[in-house]
Amino acid sequence: MISPLTPAFLAIRDLCRRDSRLHVRLPAEVDHATITDATAVDVTYAMTMRPLPPFLRPLHGGELILMPRRIWPDVADSVGNLMADLGRNGVSAIVLEPDHPLAVRDSRENIALIVADVAVDATLESHLNALIQTRGSDLYRLTTDLDRRLTGMSANAGALPALLATAAEVSGRGALLTDPSGLPIALADRAGNTTPGYVDELARQAARTHGRTLIVQAPDGDGRLVTPVRTTEGVQGYLSLMAGRAGFTETDRLIAERTAYACSFSLMRVGALTPAIRHLGPTPAEIDRSLRNLLLGKLETESAALAECRAIGLDPHRGAAVLLAAPPPDAESLGVIRAALENAVASWQPRALVMELSEVSAIAVLLPVVDGEASRRKAVEVGRRLASESSLTGIAVGISDRHVGWRGIAQGFQQAYFALRLGATAAVPQTVVDSGATGDLGIYRLLYPLWQSDGLVTFSGDVLGELLAYDEKRGGGLVQTLEAYLDLGGGMQEIADRLFIHRNSLIYRLRRIEELTGRILADPHDRLLLHLALKVRQMPAAPPIRTTR
Repeated sequence: MISPLTPAFLAIRDLCRRDSRLHVRLPAEVDHATITDATAVDVTYAMTMRPLPPFLRPLHGGELILMPRRIWPDVADSVGNLMADLGRNGVSAIVLEPDHPLAVRDSRENIALIVADVAVDATLESHLNALIQTRGSDLYRLTTDLDRRLTGMSANAGALPALLATAAEVSGRGALLTDPSGLPIALADRAGNTTPGYVDELARQAARTHGRTLIVQAPDGDGRLVTPVRTTEGVQGYLSLMAGRAGFTETDRLIAERTAYACSFSLMRVGALTPAIRHLGPTPAEIDRSLRNLLLGKLETESAALAECRAIGLDPHRGAAVLLAAPPPDAESLGVIRAALENAVASWQPRALVMELSEVSAIAVLLPVVDGEASRRKAVEVGRRLASESSLTGIAVGISDRHVGWRGIAQGFQQAYFALRLGATAAVPQTVVDSGATGDLGIYRLLYPLWQSDGLVTFSGDVLGELLAYDEKRGGGLVQTLEAYLDLGGGMQEIADRLFIHRNSLIYRLRRIEELTGRILADPHDRLLLHLALKVRQMPAAPPIRTTR
């Protein structure tokens, strides 16, 4: 949310960094806000509250109000109205001793607290006013020096990387410049990151919506101070400073806004730019992280998912298919499978992404499908060639349909996993299973939309419950007998040979199946019902992860 008042906490942080005895405590709504206004608000001067009305001189905004512990008995009865007045008048902060009653309660007003490890008195007031004056002078000098450096750079053709490097050097933080769509133009990151991610996308969207300097906090604690870069043609990009270990200060805001101003002049000189995503390409670890988050449905919001897609150069709106390949349970050949798949898709355009998914003991390939069914047929051929290699005997492969959009990536994973497990468990005849082919999936193509639903579980239990209970208690092999009977079309001798039992034993078992299920095997309707219940029972369990269907 945007804080209802524009807080001066950046300036307060700058001020308190100059004296280790001063500790800032921000209002809860500012401290926990996802998005907070960071436009310039100054701290004007410090004044001490008097014990009798009028408690303060006229307020004009930005004041630090010293409230000594010794006057608390005189103001305690009026503190509610007094705090509301201070909030309405734009007071920046209240300065208190550690044992002051207000220092231990949650403030309902949008006012910061400064807890001082010294007496709150006239001496501290003079000290604070001296700090405010010194801070103002230092910021003025910083602005002058920074503008001089940036102006000299902005006239050069390759100015943008140098401007970002200067911002990173002066602030001690990473700096990122993106175009209006979020693709990186230049990056200077002291932490070693290489591409924009989730929090950068949140920052860009917030700045685009509100059109001013903001601080954006991601749920994981990472943060950005972001400001628009404007030219005469409007917003041409966004400049961000990265949070690192320390909270943002007024100095960071000043550096970001002055650098953005210099970037605007450089952009007007050089014209349109090609985003630098190829030059700032992600590391293998970053690709694996982004791909895992997308495949396993770990991203809750569109902005988070699109940021991950952008980080690995993937356009989810063009469509993609997912291929999963897994060795037999007793084999340890994931590395061999990955190498074979990386070689098989090396020339795929746009780039195919390969990673190991330890959660499901498989290698996953995300295959952009930009020309419809032709690309997807190529994906199926990749799977078939993989399974035919002599060094990879016994592997199973599942290939999804083409899915569009960021949610479609997780849906493609689910569909590929469903097909993979059907092939691996021999629920279908082939080990390379194409989800788009009715001949591969058979009845399971019809059942897939109901996979993991309570209705299917209930249906199978209603039809086969007595049979399953009998087998569990007595080990009679009746479920196996029913499967063989239905799969082989009722040929008695063939069924007996498959089960390695005498024909008379088979006849007894079939009669027992009819008694337990209440179904007549000669009735086509009953056979269909029993066969469908068995197919439901053979459907794979859900993957051992949370995904988005």
